[in-house]
Amino acid sequence: MRDGIEAKQGVGPDGVETFVLIRSVERREKERAMHERFARRIEARLTRLERRLQHARRPLDVRRLERQVGRLLERNGMCQRL
Repeated sequence: MRDGIEAKQGVGPDGVETFVLIRSVERREKERAMHERFARRIEARLTRLERRLQHARRPLDVRRLERQVGRLLERNGMCQRL
């Protein structure tokens, strides 16, 4: 193998197959940057939603707000678990 490559061996769920995960350090850094970007986007949109809720003159429909949050998570799927 060449420098900057990581390899990890794993056993399949049936215990028979063996898997090898290989990825470069550059790819890991790219994935981290992508996750950070999506996380910042989710945070910014949730902050906007919070401000909207604080300044609302009438109570907002909870189901509609849940759908909006669901769409936000769908568009930024890589960071849903955050």
